[in-house]
Amino acid sequence: MPQKVGWMLLVLLLAGCKENAQRPKQPSTARFCVDTIALDTANRLPFARLMEENIKLAQQVNLLTQRMERVEAQIEALSQRVSDLTDRTERVEAQIEALTQRTERVEAQIEALTQRMERAEVQIEALTQRMDRVEAQIEALTQRMERAEVQIEALTQRTERVEAQIEALTQRMERAEVQIEALTQRLNDLTERMKRVGVHISSLTQRMDRVESQIEALAQQLKRNTDDLGELKGIILELRLPRKAVALYREEFRAVRVVPEEEWARLLDEGEEKGYLSGPEISDLSQVDGVIEAFRRSDNHPVVLAVEVSAVGDRQDVERAARRAQLLARLYSRLRGYPVIGIGSVTARQFTQGARKLASVRGVVLKTFPIKLR
Repeated sequence: MPQKVGWMLLVLLLAGCKENAQRPKQPSTARFCVDTIALDTANRLPFARLMEENIKLAQQVNLLTQRMERVEAQIEALSQRVSDLTDRTERVEAQIEALTQRTERVEAQIEALTQRMERAEVQIEALTQRMDRVEAQIEALTQRMERAEVQIEALTQRTERVEAQIEALTQRMERAEVQIEALTQRLNDLTERMKRVGVHISSLTQRMDRVESQIEALAQQLKRNTDDLGELKGIILELRLPRKAVALYREEFRAVRVVPEEEWARLLDEGEEKGYLSGPEISDLSQVDGVIEAFRRSDNHPVVLAVEVSAVGDRQDVERAARRAQLLARLYSRLRGYPVIGIGSVTARQFTQGARKLASVRGVVLKTFPIKLR
């Protein structure tokens, strides 16, 4: 029984706050108050004081609601001015939505408590009928009402603390308004600075375009210089080949002899006149960098080497040496009247990995000049 009376008073307080904030008059609440006063006239003063406090609290809630509406109007106006803060506003709206959902759950709980209160009223009606028969229970109910008054007093204190919290929240909202105003000004300043930075970046972009054009021109010039240097190194190697041929090839061959240019020209003319090679083949063979006659040490067989000279030996040098070695073998075999083996060779300062692999497959001899070019 004390618990039912306590629930009754709690629901009365909550329902009174809600109904006073939305609908000033509520017949069901009035009837309940009349029934309660009829139940025990000795307790009318605590209920009256509680109702007065509820009315004051409802008025404060109305005032706070009006202030909140003005704040919302200010926030709405500020939202229109600072569209760039949309993301932050959405997060605030999400929090408000969560708070709204929590409020709806609280209203649902109040509704449930109201239903429980209605059921309690039925029970109180039954209790009223039994009051005449059970005097002892009236005394117990009086004691329970005293405890209920204590609970009401505690609830009143909690209400005062809630009011203090609402006041603190109001102050925080005012500070938030000031901060939002300051943030708006900072945002405007930042927008102006970003405009100036954009102009500066545009200028830097134009300068970078000019620098890139200059770098591209320098890269092309460097490539031309590199090609010229490689060609120059190849020419130097060709000039040194006659003096270094014996040192380069004496391990595999003996009687190494570089064919002079005049003799080489006569051999090409004779091969062309006698039809040993076609015109395109003679033209291709005439481009060889050097021709070396020798005997292979392993079997003392006569050989002729088609030598390609390059600063850096690559796959193309290996291919040319192998192709021209075959043409040399045909030309020398017909001119000499006995078989002569043609061997391709590439002489360079250094070789690529692809050149080394292809030379191993095609049987081309690779030779590195022992002299450093500077």
